[in-house]
Amino acid sequence: MKSCLTLALATLLSAGNLAPTMASSHRITIVDAAAGDPNFSTLVAAVVKAGLVDTLDGRRQFTVFAPTNTAFDTAAEAILGTGSTGIDLVNALSVYELTDILLFHVSPGRRLSGDVLGSERVRTMNKDFLFPSLQGGVPFINNAEIVVPDLQVDNGVIHVIDAVLLP
Repeated sequence: MKSCLTLALATLLSAGNLAPTMASSHRITIVDAAAGDPNFSTLVAAVVKAGLVDTLDGRRQFTVFAPTNTAFDTAAEAILGTGSTGIDLVNALSVYELTDILLFHVSPGRRLSGDVLGSERVRTMNKDFLFPSLQGGVPFINNAEIVVPDLQVDNGVIHVIDAVLLP
């Protein structure tokens, strides 16, 4: 899974679908990058429901720890029960709950993996903290592995994670 996701994202980046070019006047934002990758359809649905599209699509710089669809499905099964999907979880949560969870995945500013891992804690947009670590040489943020770091877009950076972080 990790290598497939890495390959898919690398292919998108190298094809110019996510990475802006000097000749291009179109900005590629966090929302554009997530919406352009089918592995983030649940995250995009959550961002839409929470009303955070304009925030994450603007000019302000953010670091997003982006859970995959598989991460949402795993969280849904743990919270709602066997057979539940990430979309079921998004639909079950109130806008308030969903917004709090999503903002726990967003940090102000552009933080590449070296900056994240060099910090004792990372402040999030819900005014809480995440705690980065290396476990056996593998980067983590709280209990989530950072499976693909440093996907840079015009308004920040995305780190793909394998779990939904709960505040």
